[in-house]
Amino acid sequence: MIAILAGPLADPQFLSKRVQTFAAHSPLIIGVDGGVAPLSQLGITIHLRVGDWDSLGTVPSEPRVDLKKDKDQSDFAVALAEASARGATKIVCIGFQNGRFDHFLSNIFESFRLLERLPAAGSICFESEEESDYLLDSRHPLWKKSLPSKTLASIFSFSEKTKIEEMSGFQYEMKDEWLEPSSRGLSNQNIGQHSTIKISSGKLLIHILDQSTQV
Repeated sequence: MIAILAGPLADPQFLSKRVQTFAAHSPLIIGVDGGVAPLSQLGITIHLRVGDWDSLGTVPSEPRVDLKKDKDQSDFAVALAEASARGATKIVCIGFQNGRFDHFLSNIFESFRLLERLPAAGSICFESEEESDYLLDSRHPLWKKSLPSKTLASIFSFSEKTKIEEMSGFQYEMKDEWLEPSSRGLSNQNIGQHSTIKISSGKLLIHILDQSTQV
């Protein structure tokens, strides 16, 4: 099952487009606090609402999971767990980028924790009109995409070391090399239409920037 988590920074137009893309798969739609607003604005059926409602500013209708403002887990972490508990194995997170860095970083850590428990065909990614972030680990080691030429791409190890088995279709390629948390994987770009990244151990974050949207 595919789940779409909508966050408080979701652009309504982009969110609508992505929900339509997955419509044939009857995705589970979860509004995370302020993410309830753009979903409601678009008239999209919300299967679950999760939050302490500080960014939404009001308590939404059922079904919902009400959280305290003082808690040990973020709204996003609870929403991820709820998506997984309902059978979601592919989770697309929209409206969580370009805000507070500490919030986004915690969302990445929570996503890596859940990714470890997803089946081999599972995946978690973050999307916006301007950028996308993809997570790989040893059970989910392969990423393949068709991208416009010269799309900017950066990779970061989220473990002590990540073994890059293959990074092809980019200006700077890697093969059977270790990547440590550093700036080494910063600001690469693809040179062909097809790009591949495969790891054999560790955890990797792939950051894709759509330069066509940059001023």
